[in-house]
Amino acid sequence: MTDGRDDKGRFLKGNGGGPGRPQRETERAYLTALVGVVSLRAWRAICKQAVADARAGDRHAREWLGRYLIGNVEAELLAERIKELERMLPRGGVR
Repeated sequence: MTDGRDDKGRFLKGNGGGPGRPQRETERAYLTALVGVVSLRAWRAICKQAVADARAGDRHAREWLGRYLIGNVEAELLAERIKELERMLPRGGVR
């Protein structure tokens, strides 16, 4: 096939596919509503509570923070991503 797919319609190795589906209007509306309700001050408080919960052993808080801070990275890239985040910290590290 000429579009980078095999005879079963699957993408061939090396073909990343298309740009993906555009964000739907419904998702955009929900995100807009969320931004309108959660102030930056409230978001900071939520994040501080998540850090406290994670330090106290809450695995859900650790996972949530990890997704935001580190993202989905391959295991071999994890140490590199952590070093990058550490460089972004203010001097003295996390309090």
